[in-house]
Amino acid sequence: MGGRRARFAGFLEGPEDAGLRRAAAAAVRSEAAARDLAAAAGTAWPGLVQAERDLLRYHVRAAGIGAALERATHSLIPRRRARAAAALGELRLDEAFPRLERLLHDRNVRVRIAAARALGCLGTPSAARALLAALEADMVPEQRIVEALGGAWAEGPLLAAFRAPRTVALRVPLADALGRTGSAAAAEALVTAMPAASVDLRVRIVRALARLGESGAVRAAMSDPHGSVRAQAAWALGRMGDRGAHDLLEAGLLDSAPRVRANCIAALRRLATR
Repeated sequence: MGGRRARFAGFLEGPEDAGLRRAAAAAVRSEAAARDLAAAAGTAWPGLVQAERDLLRYHVRAAGIGAALERATHSLIPRRRARAAAALGELRLDEAFPRLERLLHDRNVRVRIAAARALGCLGTPSAARALLAALEADMVPEQRIVEALGGAWAEGPLLAAFRAPRTVALRVPLADALGRTGSAAAAEALVTAMPAASVDLRVRIVRALARLGESGAVRAAMSDPHGSVRAQAAWALGRMGDRGAHDLLEAGLLDSAPRVRANCIAALRRLATR
């Protein structure tokens, strides 16, 4: 199996029409081979230009691989359903969206997780909305949804959900997901929400702002009235390597909260080694 996957990876290193046709013809021979091609495609995908991606999907569709994998998602065996769903995502077959969306309701949690990841691979607004609906219905573990939504492609649906009054109970995981978008609009929304947010949400917002590289907003959180938020800010400033926060962190050594003091010590040590 490893050798076959390596051969598929070789076809994808410098993808051209004849090679991809041969790869698809080999992959359609068995479900395991199709999954190997999908795994190789998932690894190679970030390095492929759009024309190469389109050519790969063309040959996958022409060989009937997508249809075979979709049939496998109807298996009575949960592991088979999950692996087929994962492969559909790795191949970025948009036509699989309706089936993957239905698999978010599968009776087996591993299948639901695989479907969520696959929808994240599709990276479309429709996939983002399906994932947000699954988050709201508590169908998939929260962290798995956050990971699946982690990309700039999900920015619009995430911002709409974060601002919607009906999703107020979901703002903690939504803040996490927004922190993974790399979006200036996400950073602005998070900063705006900070004053009225709960302590738990403020902690997550600080974490998300750190991921977005918003050092100014993280520094401001060092003056938050709650120790948990200040502690998160101190930890984040150290992880960000923000040398401009040195004085703030030194002042934090006198903080009333032990955890803040500990995180300031750790952050200052980290800055000293950079």
